[in-house]
Amino acid sequence: MAPIRFMQTTKKAVQLVRHFGPGWVCFRLVHALRARAGGLRRGMPAQEWREQPLKGLLKDPALAEPRAYLDYRHAHAPVFFFEPARRRDYSSFFAQWDAEAGSPVALAESLRQGKLRYFARVDGEVGFPPDWHGNPFSGVRAPVDLHWSRIGDFGFGDIKVIWEPNRFGFAYDLVRAYRRTGDER
Repeated sequence: MAPIRFMQTTKKAVQLVRHFGPGWVCFRLVHALRARAGGLRRGMPAQEWREQPLKGLLKDPALAEPRAYLDYRHAHAPVFFFEPARRRDYSSFFAQWDAEAGSPVALAESLRQGKLRYFARVDGEVGFPPDWHGNPFSGVRAPVDLHWSRIGDFGFGDIKVIWEPNRFGFAYDLVRAYRRTGDER
């Protein structure tokens, strides 16, 4: 049985290299070794937000102060596509988009009601504020005290379902909805 398993493993390895290339395969091997050895956990420790002050994340720590940032934005902000005061001039361009069920305004309202669109296809009940560790399709939650590198790809359903809200793809829908309505809800 061992020779058959070796042949199957070798065949899979060759297919991986053929499809993804040797660079990607090497990257994944190193990544897997670092994860198993705890290198990812030590290199990117999980921290509370209060342990990561904004000043430490900015090139210019002075911009962490709200007033200083507002002044900076007023002085250096690039022009957006159109001025907010001219929203009505451009509303006709959005009419077709907004008539659909998947319009940004409808998606923003859905999010406010605790429903999040996953992978631009299917809605999941995540609550409001969202349950960042839950899988709304399986009902399973990933442990909040476990480092992300220790969570298996399928231990709590498909890990991509848990990670999807944390990618903040819905922010685009919120910005688009705000641009159309000016409603800050």
